[in-house]
Amino acid sequence: MSKKLQQMALDELGIKSGRMRDLRVMAGSESTHAEIFKGLGGQRLEIEAMGRESRLETIFEGMGEGRFLDAFSRADWVVLSGESGLENLADWGFALLEKVLPNAFPRDKRHFLVDLSRIPKLEGGPMAKAMEVARRLQAHGEVAMGFSGTTLNSAVEIIGGEGQSHMEHNLRSVREHFGTGSCGVFLSDGTYGIATEKDILTQDGRNINTEKEPGKIPDVFFTTFCATGLIDIRHECRFPIAVAAAECQLSAKSNPSWVEIDAYIRQN
Repeated sequence: MSKKLQQMALDELGIKSGRMRDLRVMAGSESTHAEIFKGLGGQRLEIEAMGRESRLETIFEGMGEGRFLDAFSRADWVVLSGESGLENLADWGFALLEKVLPNAFPRDKRHFLVDLSRIPKLEGGPMAKAMEVARRLQAHGEVAMGFSGTTLNSAVEIIGGEGQSHMEHNLRSVREHFGTGSCGVFLSDGTYGIATEKDILTQDGRNINTEKEPGKIPDVFFTTFCATGLIDIRHECRFPIAVAAAECQLSAKSNPSWVEIDAYIRQN
């Protein structure tokens, strides 16, 4: 990170990080994204009767459709994670599109994350459904998609392309095909990447070896990137701040706060 960009990122954090206290996240499964979001100062909307693989219809039965709609209408950020299975992600996604969003109060700003970076089983059919959810959600807010190297290559093949070793090419192809606000990837060798309508950015991690288990690094990376968008951090600062957050988590082994991310940027 250049000195100029470093100072700009620090200035943006100093001015805007306090806005997190007014933001709420709804996570469609028991993922770690909501915990990370809370660590950054946001709030989590609790959903009654939700287990790791609960279908949305089960949630409606447990808390009532009206109460769920009320909670959803207050959510600034909605997370659909493939960690509990692609079928569950697709079930939640299509239920939101067909039953919830048409009846929920509109919001000027609502962001979504469809995270396909950590999934228990990769299958073409469910993967295609999950990506179709992301494409359709873009009509209702800003959508980010998260990938691993394996799932990114699978996504390229599903859209009729040929997965290449050039991560930037694959990110661009998928983002342009689905028209989402951004597509991100965290590779097992510690490489981060983000493609937006404006640019494609990549960075190698510091002293990272995640060949066996990436842990929470991708969750921290994608959550922080989305959070910077929610609090209107300048576009050019979002990626380096998200990388700093992920590496801060790697060093401290805990969910980072904005204060810790600020300190990490200053030290590195």
